[in-house]
Amino acid sequence: MNAYRLRLVRLAPLKGQPFLLLVPLLLLVLPSPGYASTDALNITVSTTLTEDHAGEIIIAADDITLDCAGHTISGTFSGPGVSLEGRTGVTIQNCAITRFLSGIRLRASTDIMIISNVMTQNTDGIGVFLSHENTIMNNLASDNGIAFYLSGSERNRLTSNLSGGDGIGYFLDSSNHNIVNRNEARFDTNGYKLVSSNGNLLADNKAENNNTNYLLQFSDANTLGENTASGPFAGDGFHIFASHNNILNENTARDNMFSGYRLIGSNGNKIAGNIADNNKDGFSIEANSSSNEVILNLISANDHGIHICKSIFKQNDTIPNSFSGPQQAIAIDKTC
Repeated sequence: MNAYRLRLVRLAPLKGQPFLLLVPLLLLVLPSPGYASTDALNITVSTTLTEDHAGEIIIAADDITLDCAGHTISGTFSGPGVSLEGRTGVTIQNCAITRFLSGIRLRASTDIMIISNVMTQNTDGIGVFLSHENTIMNNLASDNGIAFYLSGSERNRLTSNLSGGDGIGYFLDSSNHNIVNRNEARFDTNGYKLVSSNGNLLADNKAENNNTNYLLQFSDANTLGENTASGPFAGDGFHIFASHNNILNENTARDNMFSGYRLIGSNGNKIAGNIADNNKDGFSIEANSSSNEVILNLISANDHGIHICKSIFKQNDTIPNSFSGPQQAIAIDKTC
């Protein structure tokens, strides 16, 4: 176990003995009683589990609730733990789900509430596919490939979730017009990742010690506001690659090993009113980036306040900003 300071958080007790959650690594210690129910379980009415279950649970009706009451659903690293397809009006809550391809999988479903679940050791903790207008709230995820995954899904809300020690915390893949707010990502490879995803709002999120805290690739017209990205083990705070017309406002990037805010091959972005403090580069504007506004930011105690390629210096607006502390305010790189 890594030597990070851990804080024990007691969640809803299980039958017999409790499970414990370790933060920030979120190592879940599950009890190992005999499982009273096994294999696939079809649910057509609101159901509260009274014992642990081994195998998939299939939600086979609309407008019902699955309440695990703190019990565990466990698998063998195949299929989903809880699956919904073509469903509406379903609530899934208070489940501990481990060792599936998807802990909870939504497909072509709407108006689903996924609340207060714990996802560990799954390929995807919660996977949302071609599903719209769902709410994912107050869930904990650790040691998954992807904690929260949206693919081809729109107008969903991810609120007040926590990812720790996952490959990717929050991954929006070809998913537009979603709201991601008040979440936390710690010690993931990527905290928040958007690929080919447009028009999303990321607000009031925290990212700490992820390899890249926020990563946008081929994603346009997103708004990132009042988010924090911090190290000291993080690479970049906000990394914008081949992404255009995004707005970054009132974010804070602090103590990142490389850039607080990095733009590569990205045009027409507005990065205004942000804080960059104690990073290697406060802002880095690199290859083939043009027509970006990097203005009215508070830039302090970085090695370089703004690092920019000479070839694109005049193609971007970097005045005015406020510089303070021991740093080179603007570094013009002649090598790129």
